[in-house]
Amino acid sequence: MDVKKYFSRQYGYRYMVIVVSMMLNGLGVSLMRLSCMGTDPFNSMNYSFSGFFHIPLGTVVILVSCPLLVLSFLTMKSSLGFGTVANMALLGTSADMWVSLITKAVGHEISFDGMEAMPLRVALVCMGILCMIFFNSFYISADLGMSPYDALGFIIEKLSGGFPFKWARVIMDIVCVVTAYFVAGKNGSQWELIGIGTVIMAFGTGPLLAFFKEHIAQPFVKKVCGKLS
Repeated sequence: MDVKKYFSRQYGYRYMVIVVSMMLNGLGVSLMRLSCMGTDPFNSMNYSFSGFFHIPLGTVVILVSCPLLVLSFLTMKSSLGFGTVANMALLGTSADMWVSLITKAVGHEISFDGMEAMPLRVALVCMGILCMIFFNSFYISADLGMSPYDALGFIIEKLSGGFPFKWARVIMDIVCVVTAYFVAGKNGSQWELIGIGTVIMAFGTGPLLAFFKEHIAQPFVKKVCGKLS
């Protein structure tokens, strides 16, 4: 095994792409959460656990991802890499950081209810969705591993002997949303975590991600980072 390649320029640039992508992906997560119009399915569940147990989102992401990480290691090691670790360590943590920074900049806690400040909320959720999907395309294009949750769909396809990934992902997302509904429902915040943003992420991620990846992220990574050795 050639360990030196992991310290080459090509890998170094890709590490930077992943770290920056995860930090800005976290910005997208935080904007969606602040909008109170729904977050992506996986993070709707994570936020529900965060609120219920009163622990930071970053901690929840790590705790939820650890069992999936073990499963990935046992069944599909090819899905693991620097991107896997960066996703677990940085996504939730950076979302917490951005919420804190935005709250300090505004000067007070941000919370919406009903139809309050709807134009601003729509702007926040739209910016959050685009931010998440756009920077996800760079993280994926770096080709150095995926998050345990993203890998789970491929693992299901592999272990089931052909159950399509797209339907496995749909089922996974439904499980996350249902979990968020019941857990967040205990404190009445379920409709802040589940909303139009959740629906758009569930159905719009695929097409938008493919577009950004093909036309922007992959050409950028190829030009700046070069080919992996």
